[in-house]
Amino acid sequence: MSQQDQQAVNWKAGIECTVYQVSQLENEISNLMLLKKPMIFDLSKVEEFDASFIQLLLAAQLQAKKDNLQLSVEGASEALIELVNGIYCQPALSGLPEISEESDHVS
Repeated sequence: MSQQDQQAVNWKAGIECTVYQVSQLENEISNLMLLKKPMIFDLSKVEEFDASFIQLLLAAQLQAKKDNLQLSVEGASEALIELVNGIYCQPALSGLPEISEESDHVS
């Protein structure tokens, strides 16, 4: 059965995603990746986060790509939208996808 034929698994991040929670979050994400199914990360509740959470998301994206797993992000919180759009507005990073407030999806 191909990955496209499989039901996606959802992972919902909590309100706090900082260095104090990142070890637990990493375990949750790693366990999902072991299922070898498409994954959807819901980040709509994230209010407090730091660089460790961003690193975790980037590491998950890299691992999913390495394992040929589909990974999508839905429902980004306002705090994450502001951060990502702020970073992507930098000239050196032009051409990277933007998060739209209307769709709450990375494009």
